[in-house]
Amino acid sequence: MEDKNNNGKYIINNFSAEKILEGFLETEIKSAELYRGIIDFIESYEIRNGEFECNEYIIKKLNRNNFLLYPEYGDGVHADIQVPYAMAIYKNELIKAVNDRARLNGII
Repeated sequence: MEDKNNNGKYIINNFSAEKILEGFLETEIKSAELYRGIIDFIESYEIRNGEFECNEYIIKKLNRNNFLLYPEYGDGVHADIQVPYAMAIYKNELIKAVNDRARLNGII
């Protein structure tokens, strides 16, 4: 279902980038081990593209500076993976958000 917000932008299924990012941070930044793996993947200069599978979300590295975040759901019956929504985010913004949540959670 598509809705327009007050700025004229389309929001699919009422998921904004902020909600996707908040869901990712809430779900994935809970332990020092996962935090370190996520940061290492994001900051790695050697990994130019690829995916990092978290508990519920996938971080897809498009290139060294641009990423997609999306939840990955299996339907339990078929091998198909469903990606209901995604957001694009720049490397520095993602690092800041992850570090801020890690500080809030007492991880760093």
